Amino acid sequence: MEKEQKNSFFHCYSFNLYHFLKSQGFNYIKKSKNKTNNLTYFTFEKSEELNKTINTWNELKEKSKMEEL
Repeated sequence: MEKEQKNSFFHCYSFNLYHFLKSQGFNYIKKSKNKTNNLTYFTFEKSEELNKTINTWNELKEKSKMEEL
C-alpha cells in the first residue's frame, strides 16, 4: 500500500517546470529539500491532467531544442 501512495505524487525538481505547472493552474501540496543533495523540490498530486500538462511541457522543451539547431 505504501508503494501505491508514493506513486500518487510527482516530485518536481525543475523550477522552470514548476512555474509552467503553476501558470497552468496547478498548486503544489508540499515544498521540500532532498536530504541527500539539498535540492528543493515541489510535490504535486498525480492526475491525468497533470500528466497531460507535463507531456505538453516536454513537447515544448523538445521543440525549443530543435529550433536552436
